[in-house]
Amino acid sequence: LLRNKISLVSQEPVLFNASIRENILYGNPEASEEDIIEAARKASALKFIQRLDEGINSRVGEGGSQLSGGEKQRIAIARALIKKPILLLLDEATSALDNESEKEVQRAIDEIPGNLTKIIIAHRLSTIRNVDCIYVLRDGEIQEQGNHEELIQTTGIYYGLVRYQQQHPEEDNDESQSGSRSGSLIESKDGSVLTAGKGSVTPRKGSFAGRDSNNVKRDTDLDTPLLKANEGDSVNSENQQKGLFSRILKLNAPEKSLFVIILFVCAIHGSLFPALAIVLASIINTLLEPEDGSFQDNVHNYVLGFVGLAAAVVTVNILQNYLLGITGENLTYRMRQQVLRKALQMEMAYFDKEENSTGALTTKLEIDASKVQQATGPLLGTTVQGTFSFVGAMAIAFASSWRMTLVIFAVSPLFVLNGVADALLMKGYESKSGESMKTSGALISESVNNVRTVKALNLQDQFVNEYDKSLGGFVNIGRKRSHTSGILYGLGQFGANVVYAVCFYFGAMFVKDFDLDFKDMLTAIFAIAFGAAGAGQAGTFAPDFKAARQS
Repeated sequence: LLRNKISLVSQEPVLFNASIRENILYGNPEASEEDIIEAARKASALKFIQRLDEGINSRVGEGGSQLSGGEKQRIAIARALIKKPILLLLDEATSALDNESEKEVQRAIDEIPGNLTKIIIAHRLSTIRNVDCIYVLRDGEIQEQGNHEELIQTTGIYYGLVRYQQQHPEEDNDESQSGSRSGSLIESKDGSVLTAGKGSVTPRKGSFAGRDSNNVKRDTDLDTPLLKANEGDSVNSENQQKGLFSRILKLNAPEKSLFVIILFVCAIHGSLFPALAIVLASIINTLLEPEDGSFQDNVHNYVLGFVGLAAAVVTVNILQNYLLGITGENLTYRMRQQVLRKALQMEMAYFDKEENSTGALTTKLEIDASKVQQATGPLLGTTVQGTFSFVGAMAIAFASSWRMTLVIFAVSPLFVLNGVADALLMKGYESKSGESMKTSGALISESVNNVRTVKALNLQDQFVNEYDKSLGGFVNIGRKRSHTSGILYGLGQFGANVVYAVCFYFGAMFVKDFDLDFKDMLTAIFAIAFGAAGAGQAGTFAPDFKAARQS
């Protein structure tokens, strides 16, 4: 409650990456349009706002990069005044400005109407001549007290500071430009207070407001051709996407020997699917003839076959994921390194665009590199695995019964659909909306880096609500994707049962009319069923490759 009655304007005010209207409203989210205009007028900001192309709806850029220092200060003052505080803290509000901007901001401060107390921390004594009371502090204790005229007559510490700054005005200007702070002066008007420390030029350690970290002064005018050039680069990148896969593989060139091993392991992995069909069909056929003298031995052999296949699957999965992890992490590291190096070489206009804010670029480094990595090694390995799985299945099926193979092959697309649907179900809740993630990442970065300002303005709940809204798109996409995956999975299961019904119907006919061996019938059915399901997994990485091209 007390914080709602106090407003703060710091030496380097923080403006959030939003419009001028939204930045002013951060001081009082319930303020009306008239209150916004009135606050801007009181802060002497209305004139320059009206000169902007979009007026009060103009975006200020990250950290207010689209505005000059004086304009940022006046927006910060308007944000402070719209709260209608009883206490206004001005923490060296003009010390980081040039002379012209300082005069404009100081004039706005002096002309602030209303019955409120102003506490001003300053080191430039020319800004405190009209105060009601000055407290001069040394080592945390009050040494002098009075207004400007009274302290000049005492010829004490304050008098010495004034004389020094009058004799060395260029040092005062240099200090103001660099934002350095000699002692602490708290100024008060209409019942406010000003405190001064000793006149050393060392920065003061304490302050009413800390320093937010991401305020970097930038030129007001942007080079429009540069901005257009960057947009052209993004358009031309569409042509570069055609050779995306080969260019990414070049980044993985140091691991090319590992890729040979990965492809070999993936081929073995794919061959295990149709091999399972042989063992399964054989043990089912054996169980139909329990009086056979070798029944027990055959069962033991096929059980050991299952155990062997299980061990092989575990081994190749571990080896495949381990090797893909090494190549993938190395690729991710190189891509993030190159993206960061490229970002540091971009013109300043590039960072003034909303989609290139600090949080958005951080999120891009985190997410997009992983998307590209998923679309290379895993895609290549799974393609090889699916190819060997399907080719092996077809070979086994034709060797067992070409008639059954043709029948099964006619309905096998339903098996592939089943495999793809099953994989989509597993990935349904992993869908990511790139724009939503970048927006939320930028919001987190901005709010955490400027947490002092967020707390000073009591905006914690508002930023949490904005973060929830930014995730709304991601949640909706995930919900829709999960529903779609559920439907596809259901259709896939329906299709699988239809396939089994058709296969066993024709299989029974072939056993009766063409003397097809029961074991060969089962082998053909299971081989293509398992092979098609394994091949269907290759399609699960298609969305990742599409996302990689867009990254």
